[in-house]
Amino acid sequence: MSSVIRSEQTKQYWRSLNELENTPEFQERVAAEFPSGIEEDWTSSSRRRFLQLAGASVALASASSCYWKEEKITPFAERPEGRVPGKSRYFATSMEVGGVAQPLVVTSYDGRPIKVEGNKEHSASQGATSQYAQAATLELYDPDRSRGPARYQDNVESESDWETFDAWARQITKAIRQVKGKTFAVLSEETSSVTMKSLRKQMSTTMPNASWHIWEPINRDNETHGCQRGLGAPLRPVYDFAAARVIVSLDDDPLHTHPDRIRNSRGFAAGRKPEEGEMNRLYAVESHFTVTGSSADHRLPLMATRIDAFLAALEAELATTHHLNVAAADAPQGGFLEEPKTKAIIKAAADDLARHQGAGIITVGAGQPKEVHARAHRLNLALKNVGKTVKYVATEISNSIGQMKGLIDKINRGEVKTLLIIGGNPIYNAPADLGFAEALSKVENVVHSSLYRDETSLASSWHLPRAHWMECWGDARAWDGTVTLRQPLIAPIWGGRSDLELVSFFINGRDADGHELVKQALDGVGGSWRKLVHDGFVTGSALPAMKVVAAQPVPTDWSKAPMGRPDGIEVNFVLDDSVYDGRFANSGWLQELPDPLTKMVWDNAAFMSAATAKVHGISHESIVNLSVNGRAMEIPIFVMPGHANDSITLPLGYGRLAAGQVAGIASDMAEQNVEPVGFDTYQVRTSIGLNIATGAKVSVTGESYSLVSTQDHHVIDETGMHGREERLGALVREGDLSEWKDHNDFAKDRVHHPPLNSMWKERSYETGHKWGMTIDLATCTGCSGCTIACQSENNIAVVGKAQVAKGRELHWIRMDRYFSGDIDDPEVTSQPVACHHCEMAPCEQVCPVAATTHTSEGLNDMIYNRCVGTRYCSNNCPYKVRRFNYHYYSEAFRDEGNEVLKLVNNPEVTVRSRGVMEKCTYCVQRIQVARIEASNQGRDMRDGDVTPACAQVCPTNAITFGDLNLEGSAVSKAFANPRSYEMLGELNLDTRTRYLARIRNPHPSLVSSTEHSSGTSHG
Repeated sequence: MSSVIRSEQTKQYWRSLNELENTPEFQERVAAEFPSGIEEDWTSSSRRRFLQLAGASVALASASSCYWKEEKITPFAERPEGRVPGKSRYFATSMEVGGVAQPLVVTSYDGRPIKVEGNKEHSASQGATSQYAQAATLELYDPDRSRGPARYQDNVESESDWETFDAWARQITKAIRQVKGKTFAVLSEETSSVTMKSLRKQMSTTMPNASWHIWEPINRDNETHGCQRGLGAPLRPVYDFAAARVIVSLDDDPLHTHPDRIRNSRGFAAGRKPEEGEMNRLYAVESHFTVTGSSADHRLPLMATRIDAFLAALEAELATTHHLNVAAADAPQGGFLEEPKTKAIIKAAADDLARHQGAGIITVGAGQPKEVHARAHRLNLALKNVGKTVKYVATEISNSIGQMKGLIDKINRGEVKTLLIIGGNPIYNAPADLGFAEALSKVENVVHSSLYRDETSLASSWHLPRAHWMECWGDARAWDGTVTLRQPLIAPIWGGRSDLELVSFFINGRDADGHELVKQALDGVGGSWRKLVHDGFVTGSALPAMKVVAAQPVPTDWSKAPMGRPDGIEVNFVLDDSVYDGRFANSGWLQELPDPLTKMVWDNAAFMSAATAKVHGISHESIVNLSVNGRAMEIPIFVMPGHANDSITLPLGYGRLAAGQVAGIASDMAEQNVEPVGFDTYQVRTSIGLNIATGAKVSVTGESYSLVSTQDHHVIDETGMHGREERLGALVREGDLSEWKDHNDFAKDRVHHPPLNSMWKERSYETGHKWGMTIDLATCTGCSGCTIACQSENNIAVVGKAQVAKGRELHWIRMDRYFSGDIDDPEVTSQPVACHHCEMAPCEQVCPVAATTHTSEGLNDMIYNRCVGTRYCSNNCPYKVRRFNYHYYSEAFRDEGNEVLKLVNNPEVTVRSRGVMEKCTYCVQRIQVARIEASNQGRDMRDGDVTPACAQVCPTNAITFGDLNLEGSAVSKAFANPRSYEMLGELNLDTRTRYLARIRNPHPSLVSSTEHSSGTSHG
């Protein structure tokens, strides 16, 4: 047996604390294929809550199973110009989040948008997207969206219309213009729109006394201020991870939550392929587990308040040992810096950065203080990385807290009588100590434009329905400054207006055309308007790199730094992977998307390390009283492996009181006992601790709360194997770069078994197509984009928290996440798992009605109208990738007002009914479309003609699909790769989905300590 195999057998993998401790709960989960039967009580209040959820998001399957009222269908009198009925069209557009454009291409089917993808031609996307973009079609058709203007007087809501509002607003705006904007103010979200900038300039001319304020609850103000302090100007760093050989991520998540995450992930993945030479190396030092941390070669859990001291020590090591020309005389000493692993990582990272000058990146999280950012920017400059792996582009100085305080001060002085709030939800997410709600009550006229009648709408004088980004014209800049267009794909469903049209109306007192506003504003940016609409962006419009010079550093007083045990606990406020800052709280797709690390759905919690929980007598799911800066809340604890000690992480965006039926509506609580989803952590977030708060106290209440996590669902059974280590060794295969170089076929040799002989002759694929897929674990970051892309593409229903708790989620592709090593400092390996399309498929052998069959092209097909729901196939599937449809998830369609949800379904994918088994199909509908297209062009199908939804969304190109019979195809090359292996290959199923083993690239000086930390865990 090789040394590689011996090292693998010393590593113990585990999904959860329950599995690590082999609790009765975990044993029950493994033993129960179907935890509860289909004929359960479905007439109680749980059913009412289910229907309420279904009403806004989950009724996306089995549409044909319901009774429908008669509808009159009127065909086109003549075919619209340029449209072929039933043939999809594609439009370049973008969505803006946090002032940064995400370039997209949206598929439109007979005039309705049904699928969002990335713009392949745009450098910020390269064809991939975020989970928020994937869920945008559900948001577009959400029946909870506002359907018209509403007037609020004395806390009483009355329905209105645009004509009434326009008449009222014309009088108001006329009076405002007469006094040149005096007593008028605008509060908006962050935007980089060139058109909006021109409107603001116009407003400053016609209304010089008016003021414009920006509030973005999750912002990058500290990064901008850090550039100003470290480099002398307000700048924005743009990274080139593809050119980096060494990356040091400090309390950051550049591969997942950064606005430029797609470009960063693509670049990072380009350096993670051992076949192509030297691999890059990633260090992550962070307070809570991130996707970037899970992808790191070396990770150090560290309190957020200690990041500055760590970076200063790294700077000192570079100055003293490697003679880097930086000022490091004020370096901290002692305390946590003397811990063995901390010292070792500082030395290794300094060695790597010094040896790879011009090919390194130091990146700092947006929540870190500006002083930490300034130090990192100066180090990037000193290490000669600027101009190679990082460039700085000009940006405007931003100060969300200052602008919010300025607005509140003006209101309290009586200087604001009319306030226009464009988007955002400051009543919900403004800092708790500023008193925004109280100030807003003093404003005579408050007009709020938003997608939903949310918390801020209910506190306003007027609520106006905001046009969805798929319904209006607009523009914004990508992270690098590229001007990116937004064009409508459908007329406003509920008659909403765009931000540009609304602002123009208030400036000029008359209606404006969004198309003309954008066209006029972008006229001088470059390129023809026709080309801009076609491409979706202005070629060459990225902001130029600025020449930078290091500013004089400000000495740091380390006597106040938490070098030893802190007094109290620090609290970190972070965006949530599902709902962001709360704006996506009403999306069932996002609520049910398992978090990449915790695998939690339909909730948030306070994350805490096992050691800190033990010190305070806290158990997993215990409700605690958390006191932060004099404000307190109750919230459950999620004990998270690898979390920094003496630190708590609070995801934002939950506990909504007026977001829609999915997130909970206050007015329905008394009648139906519906509570908000999750816990509102904004109530303890203040302006003095917007990102990191210190001195928090925590105490146990004695109560508990059920947190639903999918991490122990669909566990692959141990039957036929000799224990957990061998079982998981057959699932996850990984090794170090040195092992790869010495024994690069170790993936196939990791599990030994006797010669395998089939019981019958396999099908021959000498002619025709032979479809296959590979997933590269070395580049997969576990972001779960593939899961939600598959859901959007294949009409997969959301089932709700109660059903997920029973293991009934319907996702066709799941993201298994394994820990290995010590509970306080584990490594993470992620592995997407879907149907493997086995050639010797066990599911086919047991189906009594031949509902699951094999095609001549190697696909394991499902004939849904033949399935009778025996579930034999699921019992016989070793990969546990088949999903049973327990309920009529389309029942909510019967409720009046929910018909709009029918528009979100992909018409090329069969809908499923209750009692039917469903699973991954390799997006067979896309194969058929590509086949027809190739036939129409009189040619054979080419490599790359077919891209399944999971592969298309992947930001790292980890998933490769194609024809194994096509010589030279990417998938055939991947199958032949020495890293390629078959999950549970000893079962001789001849799967069409293979994996490429994960290769890590540890620093030579840390190999021994890494092996020690990833050895057998204690439980």
